[in-house]
Amino acid sequence: MELAKEYGDDLQVILVECQNTGDLETERFTWDKGWMGGPAMWSSERPMNAGMDGIPHYVLLGNDGTVLSKGYSVADKSKVEDLIAEQVKARGDAPDDAPKSLKKAYAEFAKGKYQKAIEVAEKAIEKGDDVDAARQLIDSLTLKMERRLQLIERQLGAGEAVLAKANFEAFVDAARGVDAVADQIATLTETFDSEETKREIEADETLQRTLKKAFDDGIDSKTAKKLEKLAEDYAGTKCAERAKHLATLVVE
Repeated sequence: MELAKEYGDDLQVILVECQNTGDLETERFTWDKGWMGGPAMWSSERPMNAGMDGIPHYVLLGNDGTVLSKGYSVADKSKVEDLIAEQVKARGDAPDDAPKSLKKAYAEFAKGKYQKAIEVAEKAIEKGDDVDAARQLIDSLTLKMERRLQLIERQLGAGEAVLAKANFEAFVDAARGVDAVADQIATLTETFDSEETKREIEADETLQRTLKKAFDDGIDSKTAKKLEKLAEDYAGTKCAERAKHLATLVVE
């Protein structure tokens, strides 16, 4: 959890409950520990079999999806931290087999300069340099942008309006001038400008303040009452549904 908070979007942590505890009991446990609401994801389905029976164990994937390491989390703590730091540092590096004319495109995209990355690839095509590779790269970068927009839409649908707004604003800055996603940006801009979404954002801001205080001061019956009140005040919002559900997780 500490690494998930430290690296944010640079690291995706998936935590798996593998002792058949049950979704509700697991959720209550993580809620009581203050582990919910962060960037890590929780699941009861194993993405892969690590081949180990003891817990806690891990599988670490690199930027290209290959397995870098697996083992027991406590024993390999320093090793995992070093590997993650290396991968984060190298996340903007082009693949070893990438043409020299396109290496800068990978670097620009990693820095959040999406339009610049596309321009580098288009320039290679104009020059007749590595045309097929350049076109494939443009398609790949466009797909990544479309998936990020889809993630923002899912966050909105899940009642995480504050996070969705922050991610969208960052995306717009990075993708300004990219024709391939201009229509999707325009549509989402209208969504964020709507009164409905503004109310979702207000509700989520209130929820975040409530959760922060709960995690700082301790989760108790007062937390449940505040969440229930929030759900009443913002009835009809996705965030109200989240607050109502979280209230049911409070166990004295």
